[in-house]
Amino acid sequence: MVYVRPDGQVVGSGAELLAGGAGNGTLQSGIWQAGNGTYPNDPSLPDDAWTGQTTLTQAGNTASTCNDWTSTSSVSGIVGVYGTADSTWWSLITRPCTDTGSRLYCIEQ
Repeated sequence: MVYVRPDGQVVGSGAELLAGGAGNGTLQSGIWQAGNGTYPNDPSLPDDAWTGQTTLTQAGNTASTCNDWTSTSSVSGIVGVYGTADSTWWSLITRPCTDTGSRLYCIEQ
């Protein structure tokens, strides 16, 4: 399977996403286009996206997903950087669940 942004730019194959999501590789292009076709460009917002896990091959848990994305009172959740194609696109740091400026990656199982 090849994953493509709405503008037609190839992001990567399933294998490349899995390798990059485990911190072991880069993508062909970053995921910096929203599903509606717009390009996030607000410098006041963080350039990260909630992932909920440090690797793409495991589901997140209550703590790493801010209680399955329903809580703003949990301590923190895991985010990656959508503006890059290097290994940080999936997992870089944790952010407080009160951070409402981050986006959310949705990856089909």
